[in-house]
Amino acid sequence: MIATIHHVALNVKDYDWYVRFFEEVFEMTVERQKGEAPKRQVWFNEGIQLNEVEDMGEMGSMYSHIGIASDDWDTVIERAVARGCKQYTDKKHWFDMPDGFAIELKKPRE
Repeated sequence: MIATIHHVALNVKDYDWYVRFFEEVFEMTVERQKGEAPKRQVWFNEGIQLNEVEDMGEMGSMYSHIGIASDDWDTVIERAVARGCKQYTDKKHWFDMPDGFAIELKKPRE
């Protein structure tokens, strides 16, 4: 089974600063954008996704989730649940790690 990192999503408060930071410092290019403030999202071609947030709440980290590409979602989820992870009921290819960090399963990029 092959699994590769698809993207890492960050929840950020100073959204515009972070978008410029990734564009200028890392020379990343925007692949697509959606949403309106305060819930904007941008995907960079290089695999980073930025999500704007108003309030970080209880979240202890800026990371909201990591996207992993796998060609066998069912096996991955079965193994994760067996190790104490909780599968989302409304997003069947997502699950929470025991500490609350989320995994989003994607199909491998072609």
